[in-house]
Amino acid sequence: MKFNFKHLSLIPLTLLIALGTPVSAITSVKTPVIQAQVDDSKLEAAIQLYEQGLEQYKQQQFSQALQTFTQVLGMMQKLGHSRGEMLTLYRLAMIYENLQNYPQAQIAYEKALLISRKLNDRFNEAAYLDYLGVVYKNQKNYTQAVDYHQQSLALFRQLKAPRSEAIVLRNLGLAYLGQGGYEQALNSFQTALKLEESLNQPRTKAVTYYMIGLTYSYLNRQQKAMDFYQQALSLFREVGDVEAIEQTLRQIREVQQALSQVG
Repeated sequence: MKFNFKHLSLIPLTLLIALGTPVSAITSVKTPVIQAQVDDSKLEAAIQLYEQGLEQYKQQQFSQALQTFTQVLGMMQKLGHSRGEMLTLYRLAMIYENLQNYPQAQIAYEKALLISRKLNDRFNEAAYLDYLGVVYKNQKNYTQAVDYHQQSLALFRQLKAPRSEAIVLRNLGLAYLGQGGYEQALNSFQTALKLEESLNQPRTKAVTYYMIGLTYSYLNRQQKAMDFYQQALSLFREVGDVEAIEQTLRQIREVQQALSQVG
């Protein structure tokens, strides 16, 4: 039985890895060749256009942002600015995901991944591997999704990045759910929860509680599901997430109905 993702509208908000690469990072990493050859005015123009694309993206003007970042990509390629090209490809991939054009998002992430490896940028390499896993999951290619998430997880563990590791574990759990691998999903979510105990991030911890509850529900272990939904609800109330509270309450009502039928 394939997992139904209709219950996960609150989840994507927390399943992203912050790359830690603001616009200023585009100018801060230049190879000696670039330092000698790049026309600063052209680079400045590219950065300003990049910032414009970011603002369009924040305003959910995805078609305009797509045009802007496509232009920036050409500029960065002409300048030979590999990091700028990589970050722009990442932005393009995010836009394609929002437009649900997953094949194009996959292509952009794959190109960004190749550049990150050339730059020996292992954190971004791990992040792009995770993003590719999400794209494959959205295309219902769960086997590939699991593979990419596992590669990402291994890298983040080497980098000792527990927050990112927890995010990838949740994404891996979602891929397992898509396959119907509920026990594997449960293990992934529980491992993420252990990491989150020391991270002081109640919102993400609440999401993990929710995912564990959902997995127990699919395993038909309704009392366990109820226990974790209640813990998720408490934390969602603590952070004031109204949408997540409502969704968790809906799940609790479904579990209560299932328990009443058993009783």
